[in-house]
Amino acid sequence: MILRTMNNNEAPLVDAGGQLASYARLSFQLVDRCGRVVRNAVDALSLETVATGIVSVTADVDGLFSVSLWPTSRGANSYYYRVRGCTSIGREVIDFVAPFPDGAGSLPWSEFMALAGLWQDGHEVGAATGQIILVETQSGTSFELGVAIDPDTQLPTTTFTELA
Repeated sequence: MILRTMNNNEAPLVDAGGQLASYARLSFQLVDRCGRVVRNAVDALSLETVATGIVSVTADVDGLFSVSLWPTSRGANSYYYRVRGCTSIGREVIDFVAPFPDGAGSLPWSEFMALAGLWQDGHEVGAATGQIILVETQSGTSFELGVAIDPDTQLPTTTFTELA
């Protein structure tokens, strides 16, 4: 089965307080365009059966992760990955759906988020104008998704703030 790697080396995950989201857990689940879990999928190019279980990855102490996924662009149907993220203490902080394109080399996390409409021109959508993205998870938890610039590295870092 063909896989492509994605990582967030350009922007480590951070929590709402700006601290590195050490050991945050991300899960990726194949879904159709209506958000239904895909149980059987076939790669339209290789005709191989695609593993459709949940793929999980845990960020390291520096908030960095790398994961290998099947490119949804190779599907005969419109497939996406539903991404859920939890902090190291189990609090859900992110839940969105995006396609995962085939391509050479590793896909940066920021480009994947751009496919979900959450990243543009090197910043979270709205970050340049001071706007913050408000997201509500299916469980009803709301949070703000934003970007902060690390003062030491001058690189963007993803921030999540749970709303009360």
